Amino acid sequence: MSACFAVISDIHGNLEGLQAVLSSIEKQGISEIICIGDVVGYGADPELCWILAKKNCAKILKGNHEAMLVGDIDSSKCSKLGQQSALWTKAHVSTNTQQELEKLPMSLNRYGADFFHAAPEDYGIWRYLNHASEIIEAFGQVKAPLVFYGHTHRPRITLVGYDGIVKQDILPQKKQHITVELDKWRCYVNPGSVGQQRDSHTDASYAICNLEDRIARITMIRIPYRRLTSYRKIKCYGCGEEAAAYLIREKVRRDWFELISHWR
Repeated sequence: MSACFAVISDIHGNLEGLQAVLSSIEKQGISEIICIGDVVGYGADPELCWILAKKNCAKILKGNHEAMLVGDIDSSKCSKLGQQSALWTKAHVSTNTQQELEKLPMSLNRYGADFFHAAPEDYGIWRYLNHASEIIEAFGQVKAPLVFYGHTHRPRITLVGYDGIVKQDILPQKKQHITVELDKWRCYVNPGSVGQQRDSHTDASYAICNLEDRIARITMIRIPYRRLTSYRKIKCYGCGEEAAAYLIREKVRRDWFELISHWR
């Protein structure tokens, strides 16, 4: 079996990030995109991002922000910023969009790989899998040797032997490529975030997967986008100053953006 597809996650209403990622994917000739959740939340364009995601993605999963929006989970368990974002987002998406978000699936099996937003069977808690041991524990009962997950907003590729020993645990800061023999290793891939990274770089990220029999070639891509535009939209008429500042990961860039916004 062979397949080539892109995996995106955690768009979070960031139209500029999504447009940049979709353009990058198109330039590489990839026609199939799988989105593993959190199209909405935090960003200033949840409705437009949903429309664009529907148009371009073959499959879209439900993330915790969709679950909060439609009442599947209680937003009071989220951070203060997350709660504010949930309220703002709900007021800025149509009833039709809310109905569509409610119907999204929680998981997907495709091409012999499994796709989730966060840990499977953990949808009332939505744990952040930030350590290799947590990833191994969360997906220990998953039979597929290749798993894609999101939620942490941090790009990651983790290779684990069938004996449970970690071979590699990579946190890509730039373009990264790895070839995996799935008969020898389990591969857990987090594509990071299109619209709100939480490592040290604001740039959007996504993953490309080329499957050929039992060989997976994974490429992690990181690209810039119109970050100042996204920042100003969130600050001026989106969720507000705190959400805008949280978007920009580099302190120097964040200080510069705050200065520009102050004088304009």
